[in-house]
Amino acid sequence: MSRPSSQISPYEKGLPASDKITPSRRQPTTPHQRDGDRASDDDDASRRLPRLVRYRDLIAAGIVTNYQTLNRLVDEYGFPAGFLISPNIRVWGLDEVEAWLATRPTARKAVSTPKREVEAT
Repeated sequence: MSRPSSQISPYEKGLPASDKITPSRRQPTTPHQRDGDRASDDDDASRRLPRLVRYRDLIAAGIVTNYQTLNRLVDEYGFPAGFLISPNIRVWGLDEVEAWLATRPTARKAVSTPKREVEAT
């Protein structure tokens, strides 16, 4: 069965019949290895798109519990302010949040016990 000439691509028109690409001769591709993809892109962190964190992600990570806590962290403790991607959606860069978390203390402060005054008897 032949196809109408309007359905044949110009690429197929110029090839001899033996060199035409048929579905059985195509190389299987995965989403990560399509034509034009370079393997070095996955390894180079500077070429990756920024990962953005939303408010619900901050809650899931246990960083904040409500908007008041978030505002206090931004105002008093140097948490990144983030930026708006739409009128009602604020996001933070994952790198900024991780950098802020790295500066936070991880252990409790040592509490010194007050020395009792020796009663003079």
